[in-house]
Amino acid sequence: MANVNPELAQQRFTLHGPIRIWDLEERRLSLGERSLWLAPDVSTSNLELGTEVVAKGYEEEHGKRWIVDALTITRAVESWRRRPLSRGPRPRV
Repeated sequence: MANVNPELAQQRFTLHGPIRIWDLEERRLSLGERSLWLAPDVSTSNLELGTEVVAKGYEEEHGKRWIVDALTITRAVESWRRRPLSRGPRPRV
């Protein structure tokens, strides 16, 4: 068994959940309350709010920024479409 530097092992992370915030320009997303930045070689295609992902990466500058170097979509969401307005009477509840 190889010796693992505990300091390096603590710098890696794996998070999963739905995307709560997605900023393509900054390449930043949020899973829950954690902001993550995508490394330049991580694909951004098919990323939308609500898409469930597994994000793996490393902490930069002792946890100041979390960089994702591997992103896997576990469940895609249907595109959000606005329902047409109904002109009729409101349904009774």
